[in-house]
Amino acid sequence: MPRRPVTQPLIDEVELQPRESTISFQDALLDGPEKPKKPWYYRLPLLLTVIFILGPQPSVLRVLVYHHWRVLQETKLFAVHLIMISGLTFFTLASLTICVVRDPGPVNVNITRRDDYGGDEDVGLAEALMDDEDFTAPGKWCRKCWAPKPERAHHCSICGRCVMKMDHHCPWLGSSCIGHRTYPAFVHFLTCATVLAIYIATISMRALVYSFRNPFIVDESTPIHELGLAAYGMIVTLVVGPFAGYHYYLITQD
Repeated sequence: MPRRPVTQPLIDEVELQPRESTISFQDALLDGPEKPKKPWYYRLPLLLTVIFILGPQPSVLRVLVYHHWRVLQETKLFAVHLIMISGLTFFTLASLTICVVRDPGPVNVNITRRDDYGGDEDVGLAEALMDDEDFTAPGKWCRKCWAPKPERAHHCSICGRCVMKMDHHCPWLGSSCIGHRTYPAFVHFLTCATVLAIYIATISMRALVYSFRNPFIVDESTPIHELGLAAYGMIVTLVVGPFAGYHYYLITQD
């Protein structure tokens, strides 16, 4: 009678041993996901992002006051532009705050701490993606976190943890990962930033054209602010706009 061939496991038991982490699977479940402390200079790109958003605001206010209010004497148009720019700036900063503060997507959450990470929704997603308990299968076990890794979860070497449905690690957002719980806010941030840049560029270019056609009735320094705002709006639109369009394309394909 022929002997049955002995099948080799997909992953050797030695490969399942933790290499770069001393945290056990039981400790990960009991303590929940923890964010490792990062050096202070990791926050510098976030500071630059905030400066890019709030930096043009004094020039925008000057253009609105000197051009629309004093020269054109369009009080209603001045109020509309002021409300639109203030609202878009607020929504951009709100989305940025969510991306920085909120956890991008916990993978292993203790049952007693589910309320801290969005209730049963995120935990249910992790359990649904872990449809079996064959941790020896390729990609089902993270040897750095020493914990199960659900489908479409990735380990971030900078954050030192696994992130549910990780998209990428963004240094401009406080060196945070974009994952399952922050991806909608990230797309909203890109959208508001692009619309804000287009809006600023449009009103600045129209005011600049008016200043060139009527050089004797405008303030001498106002066209300089208009030119700078027009360049700022076009540059941000060309940089952030295609990135936002690419993520909209990914949403339609997912």
